[in-house]
Amino acid sequence: MSTATYRDQFNTLTPEGPAWLAPLRARAMERLEANGFPTTRNEDWHFTNPAPITEGAFEPMRPASGTVTQADLVPFLVGHAEWPTVVFVNGRYAPTLSRVDALPAGVRVLSLASALHEEPTLLEQHLGKLASVDEQAFAFTALNTAMMRDGAVLHVAKDTTVETPIHLLFVSDAGAAGGVSHPRNLVVMERHSRATIIEQYVSLGDARYLTNAVTECVLADGATLHHYKLQREGQQAFHVGHIEARQGRDSHYVSFAFSIGAALSRNNIYTMLAGEGCGATLNGLYMLDGDQVCDNQTRIEHAEPNCYSREMYKGILDGTSHGVFNGKVYVRPDRPEDRRQADEQDVAPVGQGAHRHQAAARDLCRRREVHARRNRGQARPDRDVLHEVARRECRHHAATADLRLRRRSAGDDRVGAVEGRPREVDPPALPLIITPPCPLPSPPQRTRRGAGARRSEHEDERVHDERDAR
Repeated sequence: MSTATYRDQFNTLTPEGPAWLAPLRARAMERLEANGFPTTRNEDWHFTNPAPITEGAFEPMRPASGTVTQADLVPFLVGHAEWPTVVFVNGRYAPTLSRVDALPAGVRVLSLASALHEEPTLLEQHLGKLASVDEQAFAFTALNTAMMRDGAVLHVAKDTTVETPIHLLFVSDAGAAGGVSHPRNLVVMERHSRATIIEQYVSLGDARYLTNAVTECVLADGATLHHYKLQREGQQAFHVGHIEARQGRDSHYVSFAFSIGAALSRNNIYTMLAGEGCGATLNGLYMLDGDQVCDNQTRIEHAEPNCYSREMYKGILDGTSHGVFNGKVYVRPDRPEDRRQADEQDVAPVGQGAHRHQAAARDLCRRREVHARRNRGQARPDRDVLHEVARRECRHHAATADLRLRRRSAGDDRVGAVEGRPREVDPPALPLIITPPCPLPSPPQRTRRGAGARRSEHEDERVHDERDAR
């Protein structure tokens, strides 16, 4: 589908919301028309061809027919019955299916459509400020910004802890066939707040449709957000998801992405460590079979000193499926004023050994000949460490292995040892599978120069390498 088709859809939208929203939408549509949709010539889409999505004829998704019941949602509920659940059907908020009455004081969950009228100042401050629309690689984000109508808005006040996870459930029913929805979510964590959200996308049938979702997460100083994303769309559906976070000082963002559905899915998870002492953990698991394609892209930007990050992605592939992991890490150089001050005090510059990143990616592929084709697992950690000393603290590992050989090396030579569909796993238990093998390192401290300091750094690296090997 050309951008002209989406321009026609954009022109039919009824203007609504505060005055600042229309220019935000218009600029996003202008950038989409100027850049067009990406192809495999674009570096960020090199391994995945988006043509099945961009050449599809998707119309705005029709509102839900009202036939979805609580019983239909039971297979997709996680945790306990008292957990708050916010349900959207075909991209629209469904209040009769949602449970938000048990939220503690200091926590507000609204639909985007309602928040535009009830919390316009909060949205003006944060909506559209993180997710970029300027480059061709982010054409789907631009499309979402131009066409967004509903989604979830979560605001957690300062010093507030949410004990139970908040479940954001996006459901597509049979009426979604041939349509596209653009869920837009905003999570604002104020100073020293803590919360857990589960963002899940599911289908009640096997219709062909497109979900184009964007979630922006703002973490103030000292905030902690655990963010689980579960993608369980139908086997003919398409899913493009973009999550972008910005972290303040001493904040923590912990992400787990699980992908099992959709014919073609793309997951972007980006975070900027914009405050000293903050950290990020990005983990993921994708399980594919048939002709499924799943592309996972992560980006972590170390913008301030004394930060750490860690990520681990694993994939299990069967049939002729194709899995991709491309993780990027950017570490900015020391600021000149920090280096001058360190030289005067005879200490290591702020940031020397203070940026730490560890990444591991692994695909376990069950090789099976089907018309001379095989499944493919591509893991490509990438780093751009502009900080001179931090290069030795940033480590990436990637591997692709045959699942049959891996099982045999473990002493399991049974013929049927790897038979069975890879999707036969209880999704709520999956976060336990991807738990980091060792605790995250604390941000290194400023140290005196000398042989003792160097030995300490080398010993620290050796310990972490041994833990990773285990």
